[in-house]
Amino acid sequence: MNPESLTLLEYESLRALIRRYAGSEAGRRLINHTQPTTERPALETAHAETTEALAFLTQAQTLSPRGGLASGTSLRFDNLPDTEASTAKLRIEGSVLDPLEITAIATLLERAADVRQTLAPLDRKSTR
Repeated sequence: MNPESLTLLEYESLRALIRRYAGSEAGRRLINHTQPTTERPALETAHAETTEALAFLTQAQTLSPRGGLASGTSLRFDNLPDTEASTAKLRIEGSVLDPLEITAIATLLERAADVRQTLAPLDRKSTR
């Protein structure tokens, strides 16, 4: 997309607004690197992902506590540790992580497991 169109659409202002809701440094980096596209396959993929996420949220709101998610259950993506440097370090043979890096990765993995466990009842009900 050309710069004039981005200015007319106030793209940077929109990105700044969305960035305020990012719960982690990794989320903010993702928002910073997101660019608009006119490529149909990329748009269809993004649309499908959004549709799936909305379906999960809708199902979560309509399921009874015994048939799905417990009342008040939410997905937490806030305060995730930034593990980008640590995981890059792991790709280097012989490198060693310090205790804080290990703790950050463990925290991220625990949160991922929590999200997966929360979504599991919905995944079984999914039409995909």
